[in-house]
Amino acid sequence: MSVVSVVKCDSYEHEKVESAIKESLRLLGGLEKIIKKNDKVLLKVNALLGKTPETATTTHPEIVRAMIREVKKSGGMPIVGDCSGDAMTGTMHAMKISRIREVCDEEGVPCLCLETTGFKKVKIPNGKQLHEVHVAKPVLKADVVITMPKLKTHVETLYTGAVKNMFGAVPHGDRKKAHRLKDYKKFSEALVDIYSVAKPHLAVMDAIYGMEGFGPSQGNPKKIGFVLASFDSVALDTVACKIVGFRENEVHTTVAAGERELGTDNLKKIRIVGDKPEKIKFKKPNTILTGPSFFGFMLGLRSMQPSIIKKKCVACGTCAKSCPVGAISINTYARIDRDKCIQCYCCHELCPEGAVGIEGNLISRVIGSFQNLKERIWPQ
Repeated sequence: MSVVSVVKCDSYEHEKVESAIKESLRLLGGLEKIIKKNDKVLLKVNALLGKTPETATTTHPEIVRAMIREVKKSGGMPIVGDCSGDAMTGTMHAMKISRIREVCDEEGVPCLCLETTGFKKVKIPNGKQLHEVHVAKPVLKADVVITMPKLKTHVETLYTGAVKNMFGAVPHGDRKKAHRLKDYKKFSEALVDIYSVAKPHLAVMDAIYGMEGFGPSQGNPKKIGFVLASFDSVALDTVACKIVGFRENEVHTTVAAGERELGTDNLKKIRIVGDKPEKIKFKKPNTILTGPSFFGFMLGLRSMQPSIIKKKCVACGTCAKSCPVGAISINTYARIDRDKCIQCYCCHELCPEGAVGIEGNLISRVIGSFQNLKERIWPQ
């Protein structure tokens, strides 16, 4: 039976975070179960964009600090790394603005931009959507990999956590290939393909504050009040989804990972230790509809499209660079070619100015309202 520890923590005050992290690991039996003296331990954080910790976009620096210290206590040699989603400004910019770089400097540990460390092509046995992928060498060479996600909603996958956080272990080219799949379930399966060859040994989730609404970067911070940890990333995601109100089997990354026996997605087979997880009312993105077949049918009738907010656009080109199908051009401000757009929302996710919104037609708005009603009629 997979074990997930849930520990209450109501703020990012250093002492409280350190205590919560220590307790969450103790409940699992301690880092000594996976770390030996002088092991190289990669802390794979979420440094999606150059945004401050208060926006709840990235792993909070105090969570990173606490884990660095715990790894050192266990005899391991911690390294912090990620490959940012922003190909324009790069990972180090994201690390700096999120203050993760500052913590690494203060604690005397390396802070890696995985896109500059080299990648190795890896075959994916029984891949559903991807059959090979390039994985960052530090991920493959580390003795221990610890994924450190932020609990957030996601406009393409509904939810992003421990499994999806390993998407940052592959280069932008491979990510664009996955995004071109467009379909919610196919994209989720591609994420699981990547996870299957970059599987971490431990997951420690920052769920003190998460992001609701149009995550993973343009949503709103939401207090959740927990730190979660597990040697089973799929089980951790399953518990996290339950806490913020997703229905069982609603998030396809956990379902697909469970089907491949990469972890446990069945709550009845997961033992929760520590504090009793309280259910939080969380606003989901309305870019994806799941549930009864009627809503699946209506999904084909709706059209949620990215749109440029001209007064916010600074023509930086990040959206054009991130678009997997080349549907965006820059001319005074960004312009989207509707005939090419596949509605992957990468532009919305990665715009540093928040200048790409998501708008729907009349059908979309009606269905969105109906979906909210559905949530009331069929409680999570």
